[in-house]
Amino acid sequence: MGAKCIETRSRLDTILGMECYLTASEPVKPKEVLNHDNFYVYEYIESIGVLKPPIAFHGTRGDLYAYLLIKRGVDTYRAINRVKKILKPKRISYYGLKDSRSTSYQIIFVEKPENLETYVFDRNIEAIMLGISGRHAKRGGNVGNCFKILLESLINYNDIQKISEILDEIEKTGFIPNYYSYQRFGVKRPITHVAGMGVLCGSYENALRAIVTGDPYADPSIDLVERCSEIITKGPAWMNIERIVCRKYIETRDPEKAVKSLPENYLELYISALLSYIFNLYLSLRWRDYGLSLEPARGEVLLRSRVHGVKIPGVRISISTGGEPSYVVIEALGRYGIKDCKPRTGGSITRSLVLPIDFKNRREILEFCLDSGGYATNLLREVFKEYTPVLLSPDLNLGSCYH
Repeated sequence: MGAKCIETRSRLDTILGMECYLTASEPVKPKEVLNHDNFYVYEYIESIGVLKPPIAFHGTRGDLYAYLLIKRGVDTYRAINRVKKILKPKRISYYGLKDSRSTSYQIIFVEKPENLETYVFDRNIEAIMLGISGRHAKRGGNVGNCFKILLESLINYNDIQKISEILDEIEKTGFIPNYYSYQRFGVKRPITHVAGMGVLCGSYENALRAIVTGDPYADPSIDLVERCSEIITKGPAWMNIERIVCRKYIETRDPEKAVKSLPENYLELYISALLSYIFNLYLSLRWRDYGLSLEPARGEVLLRSRVHGVKIPGVRISISTGGEPSYVVIEALGRYGIKDCKPRTGGSITRSLVLPIDFKNRREILEFCLDSGGYATNLLREVFKEYTPVLLSPDLNLGSCYH
């Protein structure tokens, strides 16, 4: 049977398909948010190891320059753009995105920079040349990420024993669920997967309503013209996506044209978020019906943890355009009131259901490594439970509106 599903008490978790906990403990309330002073991420590269200084880089030939990129409280895209402005390269490649809240260490490869510098500094980023390389970052080169979290800054002293007991239970189990975590569905508003449903099924009014209101269950009677007018005239600076669709909607009164006025990469992001939600829901339903363990259930596949070298169960989630959607797709859409959807686009992911975990340190400082694609939040969620969104950001609407 494996680990039993402990039902979530968080409405936000249900909205995102994360319906189970691994532990039954009462939640710990954080006293501080995760930030670059207490949350560290170190990329784990196959050819180098964990990018935790001192780093032994063995590149000797090639026409690319390898840099250690250190960023503090900045997302990877913004950090890369700053490096580009300084070095003016033909191209920069990297293995993956690192949490914008963290202090993170990752490798980047720089091709033909006009301004070659061995050290780049720009406010909260640094790029330190490690050596030369013959190839750009490619998919699969990133084994995973290692995390260091300063627990003493996040919790009250009298919660240390409670957290120790939770970590004991997790360590005994040997794994954590591999949900796509909160930040996958929108930093301010958890609606990217709902917008994806609208795009997938041609229900563009549903997609537009989710984007404009920020509510995954928005009332259909809401006047979108009135709401759009408010966003255009009074909306905060971060509402750039909302303003794009609103201007087009007020101009055309056509939800499809409004949604499709967004850049293509945003529409792809919405479909990707929908796949993430469907995976989360599959994991929850499977967990509830069969428990969770290192053994695959019917129809699942065996994958391998590159960090720990053990076999783990996985599943392929597919949105098919050649026939009826699978039961989990139908279930996912049905929970948001969408029936008889004929998918207008395809897509699939293969992802492990659990990730093995052990702790290198677990008292005042918590240290562990996860395979590529794993979220440290899935561990923290077992400690903080419904308070986890508050831990992620002081201005997350998620934390205040969707308990």
